[in-house]
Amino acid sequence: MPEAAGRVFPASCSCGAARLTLTALPRHRFFCHCTVCQTVYRAPFADVTVIRADRVAIETPEAIAFARYKSPPAIERGICTNCGKPVVALADMPLSPRLAFIAAKNFDDAAALPPSSMHIHYGTRSADIDDTLPKRSGPLVSQLAAMRPILGAIFS
Repeated sequence: MPEAAGRVFPASCSCGAARLTLTALPRHRFFCHCTVCQTVYRAPFADVTVIRADRVAIETPEAIAFARYKSPPAIERGICTNCGKPVVALADMPLSPRLAFIAAKNFDDAAALPPSSMHIHYGTRSADIDDTLPKRSGPLVSQLAAMRPILGAIFS
């Protein structure tokens, strides 16, 4: 999705208390079935996008509580203090810009997002998914598969 000069793309939690604005739409999206995502999203998987964090402004930082649920990688997951829903996760990776992971459902215009490209951590799924997307199981295989969209986000 190309950047639009002066255009912003809003996103928020389900109650709207925790708000973000992006200067570009994410170009990459995937489904994560890891146990942390299942717990944080209270769902069988997370449908997430990835984008450089410098393209994301947290408009209401007071409405987001960040915590690390597992290490490594130490992803800081931001949860709305009002509704308890995920807002944004931030990841620091060596030798790269900070990344932001935002649930597709948090975007005001989710239809403008790219389609999901794969399932990762499928081995820990709590429900089978019947689609034609690649399904990657195991931590190493999943992390290697996720590197393509992550690298795409870093260099876009």
